[in-house]
Amino acid sequence: NGSGKTCLISITAQSNQLTIYVHNGNIVYAENNMIQGEQAIFKGLEWDKGIWSFDPIDVSELPPPNVNKPINSILLEGCQYMDESQKINTDTEANLDESFNFLE
Repeated sequence: NGSGKTCLISITAQSNQLTIYVHNGNIVYAENNMIQGEQAIFKGLEWDKGIWSFDPIDVSELPPPNVNKPINSILLEGCQYMDESQKINTDTEANLDESFNFLE
């Protein structure tokens, strides 16, 4: 939680940009392309590579909050989101395999 810092974290991966504002160590705002809030963070958790920067900012630079959960809750929900996404992809692939086997 950034030792109680107020900062801007920017992460770029391929054509995606995740922007996270932290106030006193808590995430208060997140945006990933057109997605905002916790969903933006969840999408960012899917990336396995990227370039990031950490810049201290003044409180006056903070946007209006769109995240109001503690980081631990967000990360726990993010892990669940990733597990569900992987399960959906696996189920879809299995269904496609079954469909192609049926056609043979």
